[in-house]
Amino acid sequence: MIAFEMVSRELTMLALVAAIGTWPVALLGERFDRVSRIALAPIFGICVATSLTTTLLWFTPASNTSWTLPLLAVSSLVGAYRRFAGSHRLARRPTGIGDPESEASPGGRPASVFVFAMQLFVVVLAVAGPITYTFVARNSVGPVGYRVGDAQGYVASIDAAQRQSLRTEVRLIGTRGYGTNLEQQYASDYAAGYQELDATPLAANVDALMGLWATDTQGPFLVVYLLAGATALFAAIRYATGRMYWSAVIGAALYGGAFFLQLFYDGSEGALLGLALIIPLAVLGFETIREPRRRNLGLLALLGSGMIAFYPLFLPAVGLVAIGATSMFAIRALTEHRLTRNAIVRFALSSGAVLLLVIALNLVDT
Repeated sequence: MIAFEMVSRELTMLALVAAIGTWPVALLGERFDRVSRIALAPIFGICVATSLTTTLLWFTPASNTSWTLPLLAVSSLVGAYRRFAGSHRLARRPTGIGDPESEASPGGRPASVFVFAMQLFVVVLAVAGPITYTFVARNSVGPVGYRVGDAQGYVASIDAAQRQSLRTEVRLIGTRGYGTNLEQQYASDYAAGYQELDATPLAANVDALMGLWATDTQGPFLVVYLLAGATALFAAIRYATGRMYWSAVIGAALYGGAFFLQLFYDGSEGALLGLALIIPLAVLGFETIREPRRRNLGLLALLGSGMIAFYPLFLPAVGLVAIGATSMFAIRALTEHRLTRNAIVRFALSSGAVLLLVIALNLVDT
């Protein structure tokens, strides 16, 4: 029974965020093949759903807005289908960074869907399998907690979000009973900016949709956040190599290793989500510099808004890397006599547009 509950809650959350992420990944360029898009869908879905639910939570409790998630998922699926209806663009072979003419598999033969499915299955099994087995063996679905008390804060704030809006939580600071109600204190402190909200609004809405509470789902949902990071890394390696190498599987499987397990059992939800975004941000940043189309700028802003919501502590490091990468491209363009005034103006306007969109997608957190 515990095994069914744990797995069903993981699959429900994973299917929901993957469905929500289908339309954003449909906008990715042709260098992203079908499998890479599928693998990136969960992390994009988490960012989209978190942006929406955080904004809604400022005005009203999650119990009033949970219906928006299935609607968003269906809309995203329809949008992705309409974009690729009658098209074979998703079936294109991946094109690696180093070899623009690389094939989908060694020997020049298109790799089968079965092999792709097996690779993703191995990644899911390596990352989610040991954790799920541990919970089932202990006859529990969580929440997690090991020496660090993050889990209790997330559980309290998620449950509170089902009953009251962020505006209400902020107003309750300092009122009678504030110091004696642990759930209220955690929720109010998080809402006031003591700590980032990360995916709390999303989890609260999914819980309300399923008729559950955070003590029932915090563990399974953390597994999904780990899987989103693992599949995103899988897609990034495929993007870089352009081939069906099993190195992508090995790299993604490392998300089930000791470092991430320690963060999991510490309940470090924000850190896990922030780490899950770093590689997709780097890949999409490279793609945007290489091909600064509006859709790439919008997708980059979406991931950037997720980083603000999940773990803004990483933003300075991400910004420094972005400055370094941009400088390298600028030096190369200068040596090739392509660094014109118009190019500089376009870059400045594009950067400003991304920044404004990041703010717009993250009004509550910013």
